[in-house]
Amino acid sequence: MRTHPYLRAYMAGIVVPTILLLLMVSVFATLRFRAFPLAPTPGEPTLGTALLFEAIGRAIIFPMAIVPNLWGLWNMLYLAINGKAKLSLGLFGALLPIVIVPFGVTLVRAFGVLRVEPQWVIPFAVTAMVAYYLVWKHAVGFLNAEVGIG
Repeated sequence: MRTHPYLRAYMAGIVVPTILLLLMVSVFATLRFRAFPLAPTPGEPTLGTALLFEAIGRAIIFPMAIVPNLWGLWNMLYLAINGKAKLSLGLFGALLPIVIVPFGVTLVRAFGVLRVEPQWVIPFAVTAMVAYYLVWKHAVGFLNAEVGIG
């Protein structure tokens, strides 16, 4: 299986965010339908909680559709430029939030899930870059090695 290195890079790239998003959606669905059922008993809060869960549910669609594909494409791009620019995989992965965070901020504003404070965007982006560095260095690096492209 040494052919199709870009396909293997794409597949290795999508594994981690796909698993994390499945866990997030499972937690969301459990909270939404167990803790706050569709037909609440009298006396339970309904309107505010239902609106919050509806907004979060709409906002989850973007990460489920875009983030794994971006990770896979980013890993393919790393494979393509690895010989030209000697960046470590962790450092290259840490650059991905520069693409994802603006999309996320736009999404959060569009759906009104949270109020975005401009002074928190940069600290969040830096934190995301550190987390991405670690995940790309260890998890994606391991998967790349497993499929023979690392």
